[in-house]
Amino acid sequence: MGCDLDDENTQPNPNTETVEISVPESIQIFEKGSTPTEYGFHLYIPPEYDQNTAVKYPLLIYLHGGGGRGNGTANSLPGLVQDGVPRLIVDNRWNPTNPMIVIIPQSPGLWNADHLHDLIAYAMDTYPVVRNRVYMTGLYTFKK
Repeated sequence: MGCDLDDENTQPNPNTETVEISVPESIQIFEKGSTPTEYGFHLYIPPEYDQNTAVKYPLLIYLHGGGGRGNGTANSLPGLVQDGVPRLIVDNRWNPTNPMIVIIPQSPGLWNADHLHDLIAYAMDTYPVVRNRVYMTGLYTFKK
């Protein structure tokens, strides 16, 4: 998957300044342990979504950088919407040509490829995702 594997010695970044950001109703919060995945995450469903239709959407997984590390709880997850795609969604400036489902997971350290694979499988089984249109982007996570 092109991502670093989890390092058990990596911990949430204690030097990260937490900025209070209100998470809009368009983003749902799933704390770690509330789904069968290893991550807590934010979920954005496009406003066009209607569960009564067969329309499916691309899936975008947005990975935070080193400053977004956390334990996936309600206290740490809001910090993920400070920049990038999540911030565009919060600021109501996210307007892609093709609407998509966005998942913004939180990891306590470096990303684990197996856990990300499980998150994608969960999304495909739970939400109306176009199986051949799964994308991943994000910020750089460095290791000291």
